[in-house]
Amino acid sequence: MNSAAAAAANNNMDCCRTCLTVRSLRLSAEAIWHIDDSMLQDIKRYYKIQINERDKKTTWMCEKCIQNVILWRERLKMALKNQLVIDWLAEKAASQCKNKPQP
Repeated sequence: MNSAAAAAANNNMDCCRTCLTVRSLRLSAEAIWHIDDSMLQDIKRYYKIQINERDKKTTWMCEKCIQNVILWRERLKMALKNQLVIDWLAEKAASQCKNKPQP
């Protein structure tokens, strides 16, 4: 058992659900939901875990792991916006090819 896992066991699962840290600022699943009700769904999508308040597992998330989800959200939004630009450029290129006279 590594030191993080041992610390988690010693602290009755009072650690971050994803990285097992016990020393940083942590938020419970309930607190996360009250701040942003879609965050728990995004945590599930990003980390592939489901945090449920009735879990016997830890329901805490550290600030760093929550920030990772927020950053992922921002990057996802940017990628979707960029895809609109790529689609527009592709349409423009296709349109120019159609209108170009054949030799």
